[in-house]
Amino acid sequence: MTRRGFTLLETMVALVILGLVVVGFFQMFGVSVRTAKNVETWTEAIWYAEAGMEMAKLDLNATVGRGSEPLEGGYIRGDSTGVESGPACSDCDGVVP
Repeated sequence: MTRRGFTLLETMVALVILGLVVVGFFQMFGVSVRTAKNVETWTEAIWYAEAGMEMAKLDLNATVGRGSEPLEGGYIRGDSTGVESGPACSDCDGVVP
């Protein structure tokens, strides 16, 4: 007499393997979502930095001394560090040896 179908043990092993595959898939999905969010935050920070640099190149007087300004994403645009421009040394006339 031959039996057709799967035994209980075979079915349980198949479900365990399927469960491990599903858990692995969801972990990979979670990692990709976190990575996408980090890339989005990094891109936004770079965009704000580039915009600030372009503003500084266009009109230095308009960007220095205007105080801080909150931006989207929790960033703050401001002049808290102070940027100064001048020669590298007092006796080299702007040319560094």
